[in-house]
Amino acid sequence: YIGKFLLHAFFGMLFKMQNLANGFVSNTISVNNFVALIIFPVALFSVYANSALWAQVLAQTIIAIFFVSIIYRLVRIVLLSNSFFSFPTFYLFLYLCALEVAPWFIIVKYLNSYNI
Repeated sequence: YIGKFLLHAFFGMLFKMQNLANGFVSNTISVNNFVALIIFPVALFSVYANSALWAQVLAQTIIAIFFVSIIYRLVRIVLLSNSFFSFPTFYLFLYLCALEVAPWFIIVKYLNSYNI
């Protein structure tokens, strides 16, 4: 998050949008904290699951909650971006694909290569 904050702060300074870094990073941190509060009890129950089926269902629930939170965070970024700048939507789409979505695809591809 420090690197992400510094990147947004640099772009905010470059484009004269001082609140850009604070807005985007606070959005990310608040969504992640909320998701952690939801995922923690599910992860706790998965440790004490008696059957393999329950453990698999709880693990898939955690993954689903995680990806729904990413989509929610992206939607909030789109809504927040209108208050920071009025660039064409293409640039926002490019930003979201390059810096928000692509790293998760890379992580999932990396994890799938080890068949976890």
